[in-house]
Amino acid sequence: MARDRRFRPAARGAVPSAGQRLAHPVEIIPMKEYKVVIYQEGMLGSLLLGASKVDPVRFTTFLNKNAKEGWRVVTMEKDIRRMLLLWRREAYVVVMEREA
Repeated sequence: MARDRRFRPAARGAVPSAGQRLAHPVEIIPMKEYKVVIYQEGMLGSLLLGASKVDPVRFTTFLNKNAKEGWRVVTMEKDIRRMLLLWRREAYVVVMEREA
């Protein structure tokens, strides 16, 4: 396709006339993929100790594994969950995103 010799780039922010093309292509915003994970420790610690907290070393390993797959933590919320009416265990609701 031959380039139109009458074509002049429009000034930034200007609207092109009927015979002109856009000087700058329209920017396409990339889509993102999201996932929500509830991270919690096993039931054994809760049953034996009455309450279970998240192990920071295991949680770090979990986050690093997901980071290698391209996931990035957007937000995180701490949650105390009841288990079998008597025991409690700590959990984290983690929202992650990556480029689709």
